[in-house]
Amino acid sequence: MAHVKAPYFVSQRFVWALLSCLGIVLHTVTRDNIHAALSCMVNHDIQNLTSVNSDVDRGRNITYVCGGHVEYNVTRDFDWDEETVRQLLSVYLYGQLLTQIPASWLALRYSARLMWASGMAIGSLCTLLTPVSARTHVYLLLAVRFILGLSGGLTFPCVTTMQGKWCTPNERTKLASIVFAGTSVGSIYIFSTTGLLCEDIGWAAIFYFTGIFSFLWVFVWIFMTADTPVNHKWISDWERLYIDTNIGKVNLTKVQSVPWRKMLKSGPVWAIVIAHCCDSYVTYTILNLVPLYTSENLGFHIMQHGPLLGLPFVCMTVMCIAVGHLADTIRERGHLTTKTVRRSTQMFASLGTSVTLSLVGHVTCESRGVAFVLLCLMGMCIGFNRAGFMVNHLDLAPRLSGILFSISATFGTVPWMVTTYVAEALMPNRSQAEWRNVFYVCSSVSVFGAVLFGILADGDLQEWFRSREVFQDYGDRHELAGSVGRRVRNNFFSNPDENTVLVESET
Repeated sequence: MAHVKAPYFVSQRFVWALLSCLGIVLHTVTRDNIHAALSCMVNHDIQNLTSVNSDVDRGRNITYVCGGHVEYNVTRDFDWDEETVRQLLSVYLYGQLLTQIPASWLALRYSARLMWASGMAIGSLCTLLTPVSARTHVYLLLAVRFILGLSGGLTFPCVTTMQGKWCTPNERTKLASIVFAGTSVGSIYIFSTTGLLCEDIGWAAIFYFTGIFSFLWVFVWIFMTADTPVNHKWISDWERLYIDTNIGKVNLTKVQSVPWRKMLKSGPVWAIVIAHCCDSYVTYTILNLVPLYTSENLGFHIMQHGPLLGLPFVCMTVMCIAVGHLADTIRERGHLTTKTVRRSTQMFASLGTSVTLSLVGHVTCESRGVAFVLLCLMGMCIGFNRAGFMVNHLDLAPRLSGILFSISATFGTVPWMVTTYVAEALMPNRSQAEWRNVFYVCSSVSVFGAVLFGILADGDLQEWFRSREVFQDYGDRHELAGSVGRRVRNNFFSNPDENTVLVESET
């Protein structure tokens, strides 16, 4: 019996994770940069919760901060009303809703790698066209944002489908944590650069920079990656054999049908869906309402304190990667089961976020430094969920992880749409006491998600995934690793407790 091990940091699967992370960074920026850009695009005070522009005096570039004021040298070009801004922010989500589940189904049958590249190329073009479409007519901008949403809906279904082919069971969390760290890195970029680009170059530069880098990423992605290790041009023979040894069913079986009904009856699947919905509600609050709260009540505005507002996302990124590596080490050494690791990390993430977010609402302008300590702690807590529900799809059904993620992400899009309306209903006067109610509701949502995930979540392959109705079995097959022939025998169906392939040397 041969025991195959391949290096991690100097491997093609590590390169794949880094490029996937960069792709998600660019996806996040193209999706969310308009939220920040509105603060230097719209020429008057928009008194709603969908814009970070609400502390700018009507017709002037002056922001009041804790009794004082700061003047910015920014030209704002548009007089859009509140409803127009609301439509600009929500139309992306409608496009994304339409493509996520179809994209995951297509990614099973065609090249997920090329599908994602195509979506990113379309998104890059839409991002580059954003300034000219905004200056032409707002309806044209709405159309561009809708198409951007359609293309953006391909990202997570495709990358999670590829995770099932590249992430071995004992490296599943740490590779996924690198990939999903792209969401927080994208937020760091948005908060750190928006103010500088607006003041020094102009708001259009926010979109031009992102669009150009996204196009460059598409070419690098196509050139440097492959759908599976077997098809990769530069992967070493030992690494290919190592991946096939651990997830050999990728090459020996193919998905014949998707058990939609059985999936939707599965408690662990609904644990992921509920956790995703609750996380989306919290994420929208952090990305959009917390910056608005800090600008109105604490005097921190993205135009002046952008890098400081990005600090919680730095903490989130560091903790995300660290916890991912720690979780896999604990699982590999047998200290805790996968189910225990997923439940404990997710519950810590949700409960820690709930506590810190509740406390943020009590911070006043006189002690505003405490707010950023709490926000950084909250970012660290959220980093734990990358080892929780965000990777749990791979535990339940590796080959169907894209399908499972698209289902949870589709449900998770709805909270992004309703968060603003809930906040508006809770704070008609926008006093600090009303802000606390907004954070209390958000904290309660987080606790709700933690409790249900702790009850329903699982960490093992599901019976409906092992079914021969799902897979077409090709039986034994030979694979080459260098000059030595290897017989790979799949025990996927015969041994329900193992998720590996036995590798025998031929002499």
